[in-house]
Amino acid sequence: MKLVILYLFPFLHYWGFRYVGFNLTIVKALYFVAIPLMTLYVANTLFQKKQSVLFNKMRTITLLIFISIIVAFLFHGQSISLGYRATASVLGILFYFYLNKTNFTIKELECFIWVNVCVYFFLWLYALYQAPIPIFSVDQDRQLNDDRGIFRIAIMNRACIMMALFYSVNRWIVIKKKIFLVLSILMFVLIVLMTIRQYIVISAFVVTFYLFKKIRYIWLYAIMGLLLLNFVSISIPKDTILGRLIELSERQAIDNKYGETNVRILEYEYYFFEFPQNVITSLLGNGIPHSDSSYGLKESRLNDVKRFFRSDVGYANLYLLIGIVGILVVFQLIYYTIKYKVNDEMVYAKMFMFYVALANIASAAFTFDILFVCIAVYLIDKSKSQVLLLNKKLS
Repeated sequence: MKLVILYLFPFLHYWGFRYVGFNLTIVKALYFVAIPLMTLYVANTLFQKKQSVLFNKMRTITLLIFISIIVAFLFHGQSISLGYRATASVLGILFYFYLNKTNFTIKELECFIWVNVCVYFFLWLYALYQAPIPIFSVDQDRQLNDDRGIFRIAIMNRACIMMALFYSVNRWIVIKKKIFLVLSILMFVLIVLMTIRQYIVISAFVVTFYLFKKIRYIWLYAIMGLLLLNFVSISIPKDTILGRLIELSERQAIDNKYGETNVRILEYEYYFFEFPQNVITSLLGNGIPHSDSSYGLKESRLNDVKRFFRSDVGYANLYLLIGIVGILVVFQLIYYTIKYKVNDEMVYAKMFMFYVALANIASAAFTFDILFVCIAVYLIDKSKSQVLLLNKKLS
């Protein structure tokens, strides 16, 4: 039964991946029922005393998310029911406490990651085959086009690809099997095919950072490679995916150079300094607006007039959701997950949290990919406990 819930809850959390063939109202309703049921199921675990530092941070974030629904009601007049519906996606954080209660093994969760990779790849291929007809409702708000060299398709569980990339690179370094090098390349190709520049750059940076720490003299190879580039002219065709992404980046760089401030900087400035606040909402957040409430209508006007979106600025989004208190706890959570010592085979979970910390600057990676954040935190905590137990036996 626990495996059924392990796979069913994410399916409902992603609203059936927003496949247009499903009745979205029914899928949403099932998820809205699943959240209170999950809350009741993990309640004893949620409020257990003497838990780990990471568990306590996740618990604090969860409680602040629940409190944000009340804050939105008190200060923005958004009803509790609409607040719950708007916040339900972020309440996927309850998945972490389910993992703790059922005590999943590392192998079971690694299998979960790779099953998600297969699901992602199948859905992506099917959506690509049907393009430009949108197969997922998340794509219906925008025109599917191939101006980046390929159709940009949004699959809800995309974070599994990043985690699988870090897993494969980690395993390749630790056990030296070439199959993991091949998987690493395949996962990175899938990330490139997402055509989201920051995901490509940040994933490559995290992998490079890890390799520089693990491979002896790689810095020498890097210098030799850079020197070689001075003598070799590499031209990337403009009609390829990378060529079009580079061209888009160059155009935006020129726009910024001639006085057009990057929109994400403007968004951060607005949400942190100009968005209406008081002491309580600054500390505890404003909650997530629902489109059917007056609070949501204000947000919609902001989207339409200024073209500002919370999803573009992850840390501002967290600040608006759970306030200064919440964002400080998130920073602590990320710090400890990266700091803790784990088994060599589990470093990929730390790499994923490092990736989330960087990606959340210009996207809502922490909240959008909350299920895989839960998995990464759980795996790090479990591995840390194993390391401590081993050290205790040896001492």
